[in-house]
Amino acid sequence: MTKIAKFDFRKIDNIDVFYDQLAEKTTVPSYFGRNLDALVDILRDCADAPLEIIFTHMNQDKQNQFGRLINVLKDVAEELDPGQLTFKIAS
Repeated sequence: MTKIAKFDFRKIDNIDVFYDQLAEKTTVPSYFGRNLDALVDILRDCADAPLEIIFTHMNQDKQNQFGRLINVLKDVAEELDPGQLTFKIAS
């Protein structure tokens, strides 16, 4: 069964808040380094797989602000086996 982790960007104004919510919504190891390289590592070894990550209420300003995060999630989703990680931005 796919685990779904939704992130409401009305409540996320910086990357640290995103990492806090990630830890609440998924099985993030205690040693998680709270940076994009560490995010890639935990997603590759994701204990929650299959995992669907959904960003909601992400306007263009937020997409610009979190562009690197979005690109990392898209890249890892493409790299992994189909269905292991799904990422989308919903309205």
